[in-house]
Amino acid sequence: MSDIVELQNLRMYYYVRQGLFKTVPVKAVDGVTVGIPRGEILALVGESGCGKTSLGRTTLRLLEPIGGKLLFNGRDITHDKLADLKWLRKEAQIIFQDPYSSINPFMNIHQILEEPLIVHKIEDAEKRTEMIHRALKEVRLTPVEEIIRKFPHMLSGGQRQRVTFARA
Repeated sequence: MSDIVELQNLRMYYYVRQGLFKTVPVKAVDGVTVGIPRGEILALVGESGCGKTSLGRTTLRLLEPIGGKLLFNGRDITHDKLADLKWLRKEAQIIFQDPYSSINPFMNIHQILEEPLIVHKIEDAEKRTEMIHRALKEVRLTPVEEIIRKFPHMLSGGQRQRVTFARA
């Protein structure tokens, strides 16, 4: 089975100010090589601050790598312009452990789930609603008619996590 995502010696550093004029690199991702086979799920585990989120964000090109290669379906996307990666946003998602960091607390669940569908130009409102209802049922968030009217703070942590699964 071929790898859908392949990282080859991927590196991403943050630069922090040290003193008045000097900046120094902080290695967040340093030399990571891994392949993710099609149909597999990868979970990153590690201590706080070890680079899990930075690796995930760099893999999806939400952060710019400073070195190495990032391949998606065999295509090197390491240096693609962000505007040219819109297709990637449809194909790959990242789900963070804390759903509050990725869902808008001022939107109800229907709006949260509808937002990416609008961004990806699914223009028929009835079709979007049908997709939202199906996704909520798949992650066992029912009754759907009640859930879609709620706001994130009205759900348990596990329910919020399932909202992020439904959105992905």
